[in-house]
Amino acid sequence: MRLRRSILRMTAGLVLLLALAFFLLPWKLWLGDKLIAILQQKGVQSVALTVDHVGLRGITLRDLSVGEQAPLRLGQITVDYRLREVTLRGLSLEAQQSETGWALSGLDALSAASPSAAPMAIPVTPEALAAMPFRRASLEGRLHVAGKAFTADVPLAFEWLKGDEIAVMFAGDATAGKFGEATFTIGKLFWGVKLDAANAQWAGRWSIDPITIASSAVALPPLVCSGDTTAQAQRVRVTGNCASADKTFLLDAALDYRLDAPQQSTLTITRAQMPWSGGKLAVRDVVVPLGAKKAITIALRIDQVDIAALMQTLLGDRVKATGVVSGVVPITIGADGSLRFKDAALKAQQPGIIALAPETIPGDNAQVALVRELLKNLHYNLLSLELNSGDDRKLGVTLAVEGVNPDVEQGRPIKLKVHLSGDVLDLVKQNLLLMTDPKQFIQQGHDENH
Repeated sequence: MRLRRSILRMTAGLVLLLALAFFLLPWKLWLGDKLIAILQQKGVQSVALTVDHVGLRGITLRDLSVGEQAPLRLGQITVDYRLREVTLRGLSLEAQQSETGWALSGLDALSAASPSAAPMAIPVTPEALAAMPFRRASLEGRLHVAGKAFTADVPLAFEWLKGDEIAVMFAGDATAGKFGEATFTIGKLFWGVKLDAANAQWAGRWSIDPITIASSAVALPPLVCSGDTTAQAQRVRVTGNCASADKTFLLDAALDYRLDAPQQSTLTITRAQMPWSGGKLAVRDVVVPLGAKKAITIALRIDQVDIAALMQTLLGDRVKATGVVSGVVPITIGADGSLRFKDAALKAQQPGIIALAPETIPGDNAQVALVRELLKNLHYNLLSLELNSGDDRKLGVTLAVEGVNPDVEQGRPIKLKVHLSGDVLDLVKQNLLLMTDPKQFIQQGHDENH
């Protein structure tokens, strides 16, 4: 009996000593230093962490930081000893764009751990994924994107499931950003894929509900977007559609990204349209190269647009007009972002009235004075606009009209072609007699109609 009591006392004392050691000895600091040393031996540099908890099933680390100038930060990571589950919380990432490309915080410190120059490949078979021991991995955090043209703050909620089906899911709420002068917000973002081992690819769906864009240049309603994703070992393809509730705003696009040859990556705008000034603007089949700076040409289709709004866009408040125009405007966007217009042609769909302010037409001779009078209140039957960019990259607009001014020359029919360039309107002699003898030209127009 005494021996048994002695053993019990010794056991209780040992448990007490172990408990005191657990709470009082700095073994957590030792374990933290040991983990840092192991990571440094693996090539991961500039590591800081704190061991927060060691339990019977797993270990919890906090305040993990990797890197110096732009460190990767992680608030908490919990791993079970069997390496079946890992939970990461408080991840803080920053992606920055520079002259040489994009950089992700912390990757400079991780680069020494994986010095291979081989192109990154996506694992697309169960065998390739066998190296990842976790059956479940979850991540919560935030990504800040700082590009030259846009910025964004993206909340992250990522989950990896490895069971009968292997799946990856990502979700985000209340994403906000800025693109140039425009701001945007995303209500709910979802992206999920499952492994299609038979076809050696990942496949799934994505959705944004809604995305709201605020811009002083154009008023956009909330847009709902969705589409498909497929990812092969060296290629990722994302297709999708965005539309407003009334379908007046539409965008169909496809992203084709090559991991083995990023310079061959492209974004194809299959269809895009939006209402503008009573009509519609649309483009189709525009291919934008993502890997190299190249000029691209798009054919902007203008359908039933208010001519007054269009002319005021080109000339400001110096012109008033009625009627609508339609046509195609080829626009070349240079590698430097410059715009050039080539042989753009727009025509009025029905008769109307156009009036140019007299002060917009310089000159003090009789010919110019007559043109001023004619263009004060011209009732046109036919009207067309041609847009071209000169060598100086300034937009030139040629206005051709046929009609009458009831207040001039007793309303006899006339034909005019006026060239507008910058702030100066120059009259051009192009298949017209107006410049040589305005009265003869007016008379000719009268004779042709009788």
